[in-house]
Amino acid sequence: MNVDRASFLALTAAIAAACTSAKPPVVPVVVDTTGPTPAVPKGEPEAPPSKAARSCAADDVGSMEACERWDLDPTCESADRLREEQCTSMGDPVKGFKPRVAEHIAECVTKRRVTQATGCRGADMHRCIRDAVDKACVEPEMTAECERIVERCTQSGRGLTFTVEQCAKIASSMGPELREWALRTMGGEHFDGTPTAEGCTLQYVTVYQPWPKNWWTGR
Repeated sequence: MNVDRASFLALTAAIAAACTSAKPPVVPVVVDTTGPTPAVPKGEPEAPPSKAARSCAADDVGSMEACERWDLDPTCESADRLREEQCTSMGDPVKGFKPRVAEHIAECVTKRRVTQATGCRGADMHRCIRDAVDKACVEPEMTAECERIVERCTQSGRGLTFTVEQCAKIASSMGPELREWALRTMGGEHFDGTPTAEGCTLQYVTVYQPWPKNWWTGR
């Protein structure tokens, strides 16, 4: 049998090319969906509240029950008014003091019986408010704010009559609306930002003016 050498070589080359270009069979990939869902990575865990925040949270709990138990002589003209003005209103969560501070005020106020024998006079509100505020937990944010207030008052020469500690104690003891008023007053400003005639003072920071000019001396 005679085989043409050139034809044979061309045939074998074609067969070889066809074999090398063949694609491997496709193997289907099966995904198991019956297993547990992989956990989604969570974000950074929240930091626990600071020690100062935890301790100041105690001031958010209090009771004004003492106001209801206050011994007020009904023959005194001011009896009903005193219960609201000198006791209950102190616990207003916005315009008054924090619950625990308000509770201390109420306990102090109601120790004094209001009768004809006492001249129908209530307690020393100045002392009751001062003593209750002095027990308040100082918030770090209020310390920082009062440092700015004292610095501004010192630089402007506006008759500063209090310290950072006193300012922070007072602001930390109050509800939001009363606090805003107190900070502006201690900063020597009206609500519109204009300066007050009194300067940087504690005189009008809250009702009953418990801090005339100096918290410690009362003068």
